[in-house]
Amino acid sequence: MKKPDQNLSFSVPVRILAAVVIFTFAAVVKPAYSSQPNLPDQIYFNHFSIDNGLSANNILSITQDRDGFMWFGTGNGLNRYDGYGFTRFVDGSSRALKDISRNRIHALHTRDEKYMWIGTGQLARYDYELDRIMLFDVADNLGIRTILTDSNGFIWFGGER
Repeated sequence: MKKPDQNLSFSVPVRILAAVVIFTFAAVVKPAYSSQPNLPDQIYFNHFSIDNGLSANNILSITQDRDGFMWFGTGNGLNRYDGYGFTRFVDGSSRALKDISRNRIHALHTRDEKYMWIGTGQLARYDYELDRIMLFDVADNLGIRTILTDSNGFIWFGGER
């Protein structure tokens, strides 16, 4: 039985055509992959801490709401940043604020225009219109660690147990 020739040789026109195709492909594809959106020459970061009004230095979760406020869940409560300063949700007369203030905020989720979900040792929901946090009794204190919305609009909560 005859072995196939492992040294394939192509005619000069086929080699030229292959080279033209490869270089044309590289010329078209390379700019598409290398082009970046208009990025600034330098990127600036702001570093916030308790000195700037955060309730704790360890940030566990971040989200942005419908109004552009940035929310930070820390090891010592919930913080809202308006671009100038922080509002700390750590004091208050309502049970929800007291319970949420002593919990670590592990998950923040802005699903829609009306509510932000908050995962702590329990589950809470912030109502934008009422500017109020409502605490839900979750069986066995699940320790909510993540909150997601699926493609059907269902909200999923992931916990320690």
